[in-house]
Amino acid sequence: MAGLHIECTDSLIEEEAMLHGINVTFFISTLIAVIALILAFFIKRVKPNHEDKKDEEVVVKHLDTVKE
Repeated sequence: MAGLHIECTDSLIEEEAMLHGINVTFFISTLIAVIALILAFFIKRVKPNHEDKKDEEVVVKHLDTVKE
């Protein structure tokens, strides 16, 4: 009987260890997701320069003349 009790205890320890590992993994992934969300608020939008707009206008005008 003592051997059976030890096996059950080992099995319970393995289950507890697995559950703890899963819980830690979810905690770490949640932490990474929260950090990523916070950092996402600091991403700056890229605004085209005035020169870039002129280049786009030239390309559009060129394409319009090519179509005609």
